[in-house]
Amino acid sequence: MSHREQSAIILAMTETVQRAPWLLPVGWMVVIFALSALPGQAVNEVSGGVLGFNHLDKVAHGAVYAVLGWLWLRTLQQSGRWPLPKALALAIIISAAYGATDEWHQYFVPDRCCSLTDWMADTTGAVLGAAAYYGHDTIRRRKTN
Repeated sequence: MSHREQSAIILAMTETVQRAPWLLPVGWMVVIFALSALPGQAVNEVSGGVLGFNHLDKVAHGAVYAVLGWLWLRTLQQSGRWPLPKALALAIIISAAYGATDEWHQYFVPDRCCSLTDWMADTTGAVLGAAAYYGHDTIRRRKTN
């Protein structure tokens, strides 16, 4: 693929995201769902068993949901419908609610379970990710003013 073709693809993707910014967080939610649908044995094989060591699965949950919190806050804030503090609360609520439904979904997946501590890790990650975006956006606004 030539550089010109790559640039055209990137431009088309950027324009699509600008027209429908919710595609990024919803797309990430699809990725989370796909990962959650993996049976426990497959998760152990893919991670080499690392995720069961010293609660590293909680770190993975937090990291995945930090991205989701960041993406939702970015999308909500850029929509212009909510001031940043309200968008922050909504991004956390959406991410935490999705984490709860994701845990419920895992109840039905072989060798997986519905875990309150996993949901707490999801929610903590969402809070940290959204807070990181909030800080990033606040600094960016101060620099432009």
